[in-house]
Amino acid sequence: MLQELISTKIPLWGSFSIGLPLLIGIIFLIMIIQGKALLKASKKNEMGWFWTLFIIGNSTVILPMYYLWGRK
Repeated sequence: MLQELISTKIPLWGSFSIGLPLLIGIIFLIMIIQGKALLKASKKNEMGWFWTLFIIGNSTVILPMYYLWGRK
């Protein structure tokens, strides 16, 4: 049973022709959004937002997106 689980391929992630570049692209996009939000918070000297984005924003991308486009 364990051998069957190991050998089972998930179609999207099992195929390196589609899954791996997609995953790398998503990670790259998240890194860009996170970096822009941290840069904006540091330039505005908002240390509370900077540390919140640095600690919590690394686990989700929603908070940096809110900071970049939701707050004025």
